[in-house]
This record gives sequence, C-alpha cells and structure tokens, in this order.
Amino acid sequence: MFHDEPVGMTADPYEGGLLDPDKDPYDANQAIPTPLFQGRACQAQFEAAFFDLAVKTVERLACIAYPLSGRFRPWSLMRIGAVGATGVLENILGPVLKPLMAFRLFVVLEKRALEKQARPCKRDVM
Repeated sequence: MFHDEPVGMTADPYEGGLLDPDKDPYDANQAIPTPLFQGRACQAQFEAAFFDLAVKTVERLACIAYPLSGRFRPWSLMRIGAVGATGVLENILGPVLKPLMAFRLFVVLEKRALEKQARPCKRDVM
C-alpha cells in the first residue's frame, strides 16, 4: 500500500533460476503462494511436484485489518478502538472480499507417509 513489495503474478514458481547471494531474502516475490495454491488445479500441480506433501487447507486472510494496520510499519491507519469492529466487519464481509483482495494465504500441508522400502536384515545378508 505505501511501500514496495515485489509481486510478479506471472512468475512460474516451478521454473528454476539462479540465486542471487546479494539479494535480500525479504525481497522475495510475494505472489508465489497464489500460483502454488489458488484453486484445486494448482494444488494438484503442487502435490505432483512435491509428492510427499498433501495440501490440507488453503484459507485467504487479511483483507481489511492487515492493510489498515500498517502491516509491519510503526504507523497505523486504524485506531486501537476500531480493531475489534474491523475484525467483525472482516468476518462478515470476508466470504465476498477475501477471494478478491486477501493479502495472505494460510496453507496447511501434511507430510504423506512414503512406502517403506524393504531392506534386508543383517542376518539375511550373510
């Protein structure tokens, strides 16, 4: 809103690239979670690329309170007394607004149990 955050909606998160050791790690593309987890087709692509992980939950968060709070800045556009009401408003309008303007994604991944490979016992090897 009032500061730069790198956002490249056309970036392919599966495309390899060179790492820049001089780049600040906090300057990462903030849009990457969207192509990874937005919609079932993207989630299926993620699960195919990372076969040991299953997408369990994807929830959009922070459409009103987060930008008004100033995010990680020392200033805020929201008075402390309005925090509760803003949260209630976000809960009411969330189903309509979050798909359009959520700032964050909450993603839960579950590690899948991989089939154990049969290993010979020491006595079988002798």
